[in-house]
Amino acid sequence: MKLLPAALHFLMAFCLLALPFTVTAQTPRDNESQELAETRRKAEQGDPAAQNELGIMYAEGRGVAQDGYAAAEWFWKAAEQGHTDAQFRLGMMYSYGMGVPQNDQKAIEWYQKAAEQGHTDAPFELGQVYVKYNANRPEASEWYRKAAEQGHLKAQVALARMYTQGWWGVPEDDREAAKWFRKAAEQGNLEAQDTLGWRYAKGRGVTKDDREAAKWFRKAAEQGSRAAQNELGTMYAEGRGVPKDDRAAVEWYRQAAEQGDNDGRFNLGRMYAKGRGVPKDNHIAAALFREAAEQGHADAQFVLGLIYYEGIARDTKQGCGYMHEAAQKEFEPAISAYKRLCPPPAESAPKPH
Repeated sequence: MKLLPAALHFLMAFCLLALPFTVTAQTPRDNESQELAETRRKAEQGDPAAQNELGIMYAEGRGVAQDGYAAAEWFWKAAEQGHTDAQFRLGMMYSYGMGVPQNDQKAIEWYQKAAEQGHTDAPFELGQVYVKYNANRPEASEWYRKAAEQGHLKAQVALARMYTQGWWGVPEDDREAAKWFRKAAEQGNLEAQDTLGWRYAKGRGVTKDDREAAKWFRKAAEQGSRAAQNELGTMYAEGRGVPKDDRAAVEWYRQAAEQGDNDGRFNLGRMYAKGRGVPKDNHIAAALFREAAEQGHADAQFVLGLIYYEGIARDTKQGCGYMHEAAQKEFEPAISAYKRLCPPPAESAPKPH
């Protein structure tokens, strides 16, 4: 069983008030399908697998009217007989207050029973419950680790974040963080691929390796990460980890820019300003710089300020306004240029319009 589909079924399925949990008999109906009738017959005879399946049918509204209370009843009957998946599902019911009153202690009890029998999703959900409580955060990391060691993708990402920040009872450790990000990246997780690319580019927790950085940035970029698309564009523009290729750089910058990435817009503007990989076009460059500048991008504000001050759109007031905005972000080149080119006081500098 995979966690994500199960969690989505449960979280999307219920918008019910959590009333006290009671066990009530479900009456068979004349119009029940053969599958439902057979499952109900076996469940009422005490078959835990059928009880769990009937709970799922009520939870999802499959072949029967959706009923959170009935679902919880059948999960409880199966869970009491030691059915692992029913124990996990009953834990979810208590954790999210679906068909039963929300109760984290009950959730922990049933998740733990399922985890002890080897349910692969239960340790992660235990970590999720424990992380709500500061006093129990060491338990969160212990359960996340157990899930991660069983190959649970979300747990691997969570554990990598813990080691990155030194959260929840684990020390800050770049090597451990990189290890768990790699495991998640190898399973196709976009965040992990993006982060692993950055770690190889910077040498954080791994030996610096531009080829590995480009490899993981490419995987993330192909999944749509605009940050990775921008980084891969820069690697092509600089010839780091990949052959230098201005056209490829432009293509990746363009993909990032089209998703609203301001670094991508700025870098694509630079390529147009210099005529690298595209015909030189200062007007397109300025438009891209403006898009990024209006979103607060300091580099773009500074460059656009220079363009207005002494370039194609001669307007010293506008130029000083953009440089002033960049200088307020402690951007050193803008601070220096503003002091040199623009009259004091700084407060009087007009904002760009």
